[in-house]
Amino acid sequence: MKLLKWLVLGILLLLVVAAGSVAYLVATIDPNDYKPQIAEQVKKLTGRDLDIAGDIEWSIFPWLGLDLGRTTLSNPPGFSSPVFAGVDQVQVHVALKPLLKKRVETKKIQLKGVTINLEKLASGKDNWSDLAKSSESQPAQPVQEPASAGGMPDLEIRIAGVEVSDAKLHYTDQQAGTSIRIDPFNLRTGILALNQPVPVEADLTLYQDDLTVKLDLSGDLTADIDNGRYRFSDLKLEQSVSGPAIPGGAISAVSRLEVKADLDKQTLDIDPLTIEALDLTLDGKVNVRKLLDAPVYTGELRSNEFSPRALMTKLGIEPPATSDANVLAKAALGFRFQGDTQQFSLRELEASLDDSTLHGEFSVADFARQALRFKLVLDQIDVDRYLPPVATATQADITAGKAEAGASDVIVLPLDVLRQLDLQGTATVKKLIASKLLFENASVTLKANGGRLAIAPLSADLYQGRAVIDASLDVTADMPKYAAKADLSGVRSEGILETLFGDRYISGAANFTANVQTSGNTVTGLTRQLGGKFAAKFTEGTIKGSKLSRKIHEAQNVLRKFAGKPPLTEDIDDDTKFSLMQLSGKIRNGVISSDDLQILAPIFRAKGNGKVDLPAQTIDYTLLLAAAGASEKAQNYLPIRITGPFSDLSIKVKADRMAKARAKAELDKKKAELKAKLDAEKQKLEAQKAAKEAELRARAEAEKAKLKAKADAEAARAREKLKAKEDALKEKLEDQLQDKLKGLFK
Repeated sequence: MKLLKWLVLGILLLLVVAAGSVAYLVATIDPNDYKPQIAEQVKKLTGRDLDIAGDIEWSIFPWLGLDLGRTTLSNPPGFSSPVFAGVDQVQVHVALKPLLKKRVETKKIQLKGVTINLEKLASGKDNWSDLAKSSESQPAQPVQEPASAGGMPDLEIRIAGVEVSDAKLHYTDQQAGTSIRIDPFNLRTGILALNQPVPVEADLTLYQDDLTVKLDLSGDLTADIDNGRYRFSDLKLEQSVSGPAIPGGAISAVSRLEVKADLDKQTLDIDPLTIEALDLTLDGKVNVRKLLDAPVYTGELRSNEFSPRALMTKLGIEPPATSDANVLAKAALGFRFQGDTQQFSLRELEASLDDSTLHGEFSVADFARQALRFKLVLDQIDVDRYLPPVATATQADITAGKAEAGASDVIVLPLDVLRQLDLQGTATVKKLIASKLLFENASVTLKANGGRLAIAPLSADLYQGRAVIDASLDVTADMPKYAAKADLSGVRSEGILETLFGDRYISGAANFTANVQTSGNTVTGLTRQLGGKFAAKFTEGTIKGSKLSRKIHEAQNVLRKFAGKPPLTEDIDDDTKFSLMQLSGKIRNGVISSDDLQILAPIFRAKGNGKVDLPAQTIDYTLLLAAAGASEKAQNYLPIRITGPFSDLSIKVKADRMAKARAKAELDKKKAELKAKLDAEKQKLEAQKAAKEAELRARAEAEKAKLKAKADAEAARAREKLKAKEDALKEKLEDQLQDKLKGLFK
């Protein structure tokens, strides 16, 4: 708008100079003698140098006219061009006699070779602001009352037309590093008359960098200046844009519209509006209120049904290779819009592509905060139809793919954009097919503010169950952080795993929960920083996949052999039925560990433990298989080792380990039997020994008793003999004592 303003100002300045020159001519004989005085006045008013290189010619009767030759106005010092504006020729002629009757009649006003050079330096200084300041610094002229109540002189004005030819505009902004050139600009009008349609034709060519824009305009302009009403009817714009960056090298479009403006009421209406480009047609309207104070606009646009594939071809864009060659065949778009200088919104949005239809609304709630809001509903889409067709990859393709994957390990996030993003909305897809998986009633709620993005939740019905996922991204710090929670309930897993991993490893009703988090700016880093926990449970399902099924069948026969039973002879199928399979585990630094796998099946039971190393892409897991029925303590588990890289897993039945265990068990049994026999013999010998010892003790006791009795008898005899001797001695002593007593008393 500023550019247009100063363009008009430059033209008006030249017209003012021309009008001033006419005044001089009326009073003098040779207006060329007054070139210095004219230049001096311009210098005084603008500080610029006016150079009238061409002749000034004038006439009085029958036309009061002015012909002005080559004239230029200088630039201030410091700008690249010495000339700010110039004109090669100006012709203005007014009929003299009609002026006496308050009629203004002119010949066609002609301006040829108008040139304007607008420039802004790197310092921010421009070459037009000083002209505005010069104009504002002039003393205000007394306001004169209009000649009529309508605000316009009571004159009848008839101008035969205006013709501007070979005009040029060059705008350079050294601060922004942009340059725009319009060359040429041509304008032609019919007879100018108030409140009457005036035919207008204009064309210009604009150049910016490698871009070239050509514009042709035609229509009828009606001006009611007294009431501030303007109308441009039958307006036709033909545009052409060309350049290396334009698909196909060039794009042409034709616009047809009716424009009405009421400056008093501050309204602008563009209705109808039609834009045609290639095979695409847009029909609509635009209504603006409070045009001059605070514009508020509403409108609508509707497209015809078109072929995106054909449109891309016409634009010189090769349509993408798709799995379904029939997609991108038809599309259409329609919406209402409204907004002002602070916000913008789309309402009643309806877009269709092939068999899919999108409804909803979208808005920028605040331009300053870039606050985006949306609510979208898509009825159905099969994403697989739009993906590239699947081709058999050669070894060279695989090698190139690995190299490309390695080169693209770095995750480049637009951190500045994400940190400033203010986003909130929901999107719903009633039926979605992706990677051959069917999702129904899928819904996602997105929130982003202050560098924190959240998907809470992403939910969908799939395969007789329900999936709910909450995910988040935090980019407030230099290292992005990711987190996710997943909850799957009652989902039938058959088909899902086969689609994702190429084999139907597990089927059944699945319940799965996980809570994981990681951080990093590379895929490798995210994998290495992955941590969290998970739990999974499958009921009434099967373990599928011929490789694993064969190993389980092999393990069952090993168990039967050890049990002395004949091997299974029925055909091996891909199904191994189970009633329960469950496990849980932890994730640390990208390594998944689990030690509580449990499988209950009609003919076997199993447990397992091991690790899955995601950074190294390897597995080291042991599945322990046993026959069904026996108690846990009585089970003999046969190990099945699953090891190796993801791309080439090795599944081996470790029968030798079980054989060693069985041999050790047999040896332990023999040892136990021998020990029992030895213990029995030992007990027998101990009993015999005890009996002999008892017999010997009895004999010893009897002999001891016999000896004791003999000894007692002999002792008794000895005591009797001793007593007899004692009695005899006592008697003898008593006799001797009697004898001595007798001798004493004699």
